Amino acid sequence: PLWVKSQAGVSKSVALALDRLPQVAVGGSSPVKPASLPAAFFGSLSGGQQHRVYFAGTKGQRVVADVELKRLGSAANPVVEIKSPAGTPLAIGWGQSSLKGDSRAELVLPSDGLYSVELHDLTYGAPGQNPFRLKIGDLKIVDGVLPAAAVAGPTEVEPVGSGFAPGTKLAGMFATPTE
Repeated sequence: PLWVKSQAGVSKSVALALDRLPQVAVGGSSPVKPASLPAAFFGSLSGGQQHRVYFAGTKGQRVVADVELKRLGSAANPVVEIKSPAGTPLAIGWGQSSLKGDSRAELVLPSDGLYSVELHDLTYGAPGQNPFRLKIGDLKIVDGVLPAAAVAGPTEVEPVGSGFAPGTKLAGMFATPTE
């Protein structure tokens, strides 16, 4: 969360997402101008809107579409679909409790072609304006680690999420707040 502190006090907190992906407005791609991946597409979802991002894919390419909407404080119930060049859904992600109601879909593309990722509300009736980020690419996303707790000092954890081979270990140094 982000707060602003001034002489008048402290503001209400707002959710803020940070990463190293290029940030692109969601309407910036089309069938004649596909998006470059990886990227994070931002916008707002309302009512029955369907946002699409087009990209050129190659056979064997791994693609993850991860929506940050609920995690940013929005109320819509996101559904994300990765669609074939013919428009057929190949992978569909609905809200997941492990993602606080957000959705994620992933697959390995079956052939070369122009693919799309579509984002819409589950009932096509999103209430109000719902800011979102739609991250697309061959992404590695850590949703948690095992073990979930460790003593201070050097340790290894296994990432839980998307894009990590089973048994992957990450080394880290855990410190107490006073260290």
